[in-house]
Amino acid sequence: MKVLTRIDRKLEAWLLTGEPQATPQFPVLTATIGDEVLLCPSYPEAGAQGAICSVGDESTVWFGDVIPVGDPRLSGNVGTLRLTGACCRSSCGNWSNGCHLGAVVASVSPAESERPLPTCPIRGRCRWHVENGDSACRTCEVVLREG
Repeated sequence: MKVLTRIDRKLEAWLLTGEPQATPQFPVLTATIGDEVLLCPSYPEAGAQGAICSVGDESTVWFGDVIPVGDPRLSGNVGTLRLTGACCRSSCGNWSNGCHLGAVVASVSPAESERPLPTCPIRGRCRWHVENGDSACRTCEVVLREG
């Protein structure tokens, strides 16, 4: 499975100067809204529950639903997959009274703020969107996890 390998240059500078980010291994405490578990839109391959889109060189294809990791529909994917899993809050290296990575992603939202939001299958349960609103959605598809 090809995992996200590109990253927006503005975020790359932050990541290179920031502290190393821990990879969530086993969520100790998951975040919820009511009975709904909040999802991380930038989950590492190890432990990911599914894919929400495929990012290619020219465009991003958003899936109608989260496609579970290992599903045969992902085997022929030619793009880079954006993976998701349960937000594990303080068990994640990006946690600082909220998702610090999501805040950085939202702060570098592209200028074309009038363009429609992508049809993301996790928006209502997405940690980045819940904390930062639509600006996180507009940048999400250009930010990719390394490794």
